[in-house]
This record gives sequence, C-alpha cells and structure tokens, in this order.
Amino acid sequence: MPSVVTISTHRTTVSSERRLHHLSALVRTLQAHSVRALLSVPHEQAPILYLSAHGHRIAVVAAQSPTGWVFLWPGAQVPADDVESAARQLAAFAQPRPDRQPHRPHRLYPPHRPHLRAVAA
Repeated sequence: MPSVVTISTHRTTVSSERRLHHLSALVRTLQAHSVRALLSVPHEQAPILYLSAHGHRIAVVAAQSPTGWVFLWPGAQVPADDVESAARQLAAFAQPRPDRQPHRPHRLYPPHRPHLRAVAA
C-alpha cells in the first residue's frame, strides 16, 4: 500500500529544525554502527543525509507523513522515532557483500602503458 509523504520546498523553521534534529540523531546512531555518513545542510533547503554503499551514494531524508516523521531512502520508510532500527537497516545495507567484489569505477581511458619505439631493420 503506498504511503503519503509530503516534502515541501516552502518549509517553516520548525519543520526544518525537526528534519535536522531527526537526521542528526540518525548520524550519531550510524556512527555507533561504524557507518560513515555526511549530513548536508544547504542554505534554504531541506537537510539530506548521504552514505555510501557498494559504490553508490544513498540519500536519506526526514519527512512528515500523516502518521508522524519518517526517514526515507530508496526502498524504505522507517518511523523517525525508531532511530536504532533505521540505523541497523542502513548499516546492514552499507556493509560490503561477501559474495561480490568491491565496486570499482570504470576507467575512461586504458591504463598507461610504456610506448615501445619502432626499430627499423
């Protein structure tokens, strides 16, 4: 069943402070789980939490839903009052998978090889 969540660009100071409060609590809990995260607080925009998982950047936002505040990231929605559960889910997602090689970005150019001089015979 789809959920209804509103993320408005016209926020009040109170909702911006609540978003920052919830995301800051999540950052502290993620650090306790040894997950590095970056909390971006752009001027006049909603704060966004970023973490890296399997070579991709994951964005986590706090939003107000009809049932209260929630953390949202691709494929998940967790109540903001359950910070520990959100941190556990994100930490499990961010852990390296033992069955896969670490993600390495593709090189745009072939690796540098020494040039051989042509020898005339």
